Amino acid sequence: MREGYVPRIEDVVSGNVEQTLGVRKEPWPHSDIDIRDQLNYWQRLNDYVKDGVSCDYCHTITRMGLPTDRAQIAFPEMYNQYYGLSYEHRFGQQKFGPIAEGPTSGHTRGYSAVFSQSVFCAPCHQEVNGYGVVVQDTYNEWLKSDYSHPGSSYKTCQDCHMPTVSSLGMAPVPPSKHGPDRPDAHMHDLRGTTPAMLQTAAELALNVEKEGGTVKATVDVTNNGTGHMLPTGLPYHQVVLVVRGLDADGDVFFEDVKIYEKRLGRSLDYRAEIPYWEADYVQYDNRIAPGETVTEHYEFDASDVTGSVFVTAQLFYRRASKDVTKVYQLIDKPIPIQEVSEEVF
Repeated sequence: MREGYVPRIEDVVSGNVEQTLGVRKEPWPHSDIDIRDQLNYWQRLNDYVKDGVSCDYCHTITRMGLPTDRAQIAFPEMYNQYYGLSYEHRFGQQKFGPIAEGPTSGHTRGYSAVFSQSVFCAPCHQEVNGYGVVVQDTYNEWLKSDYSHPGSSYKTCQDCHMPTVSSLGMAPVPPSKHGPDRPDAHMHDLRGTTPAMLQTAAELALNVEKEGGTVKATVDVTNNGTGHMLPTGLPYHQVVLVVRGLDADGDVFFEDVKIYEKRLGRSLDYRAEIPYWEADYVQYDNRIAPGETVTEHYEFDASDVTGSVFVTAQLFYRRASKDVTKVYQLIDKPIPIQEVSEEVF
């Protein structure tokens, strides 16, 4: 491909070339064999990617670079322009992991310290689209947080999303069929936006006072449970704050909805939601940074309400915006994070 070879369509149809890559099945005389080997590597990686994030996908990784800035990738020859990944895999019977010794069955083993480092997660959770827009920046968000600094607050991605059985108060378990029981065996459910974990991601604080017929409220939203922006990942993810005023019968007479998200746009394109691979700029980003508190102020008229006034603040996580769920016919079911309420007379 580097030499400018473009297959004829009749060669593709007849099977004389590989359809997926446009490379002859037989090497050209005096061709660059190293390039062919690299293309064969990508073809094999593509087969791995089709299986999703499987056991083999992660445990054959030997080194990595960061795709956020393609010009600064440590190993630019590893960059996969089709998937944006910059892992290098060593396919075969040897599997790699963070444990240096112990019996295994079915394969040989190799040790790699990177399995215990946050950078291991970076190539899949850092993404730049074809227009140079940083779509996902989770690893850099972690680098900017207190969680990445040595000390009592230090936590890796694995500490939160792949906790050890001992950190969960569980008894040691064998990580492999014939292996010994280990207290440092890591959970592999890759917990993230589960209801239980989301409830520890943020805190709400509500302060309400009434002056005559006017109710004044402030809501503090604190990202005190994540090592990245809230929300993070693909820009479709949203955190939604809903504040309501209710009377003694539970009827809502005031409601306000605020959405925290990274909203992308495309020049001269006025669609409500732009697919992230088509975006060429960031419209706004009002997400909440690790450790940051965002304060929202509210003031509404309650002069016609007799009796008590109740103010509630609810924080939800939404995996995709309403526009996306509508287009792709997905179920829009926000997950509750926190809820607080206060009564004023």
